Amino acid sequence: MSLLRVVLRQSVADQMSRIRAAMTDGDLERLREAAQQAVGTVGAFSTVTADVASALEDAAVRQEREICAALVERLGSMCDALLDATEPLSIDSLSL
Repeated sequence: MSLLRVVLRQSVADQMSRIRAAMTDGDLERLREAAQQAVGTVGAFSTVTADVASALEDAAVRQEREICAALVERLGSMCDALLDATEPLSIDSLSL
């Protein structure tokens, strides 16, 4: 389980870095692609966070830069919270 947390932490950090770089560069196609990848990564842990990433993807397609900027910030905060919430995760804590 600790390996899963490490992979999740690194994947989310890499994806948020790509999302922020695309937003900074004004590259909405790259932003859309990065947001789409984030949907898949965070979706297994948080459908709410995945919904925000999906909304970002949609806003990038519609070229709504101001909405994209707000969603990037929101997604970053939600990803930070998600990583905090998964930190104590263990096999024993799962209800199967």
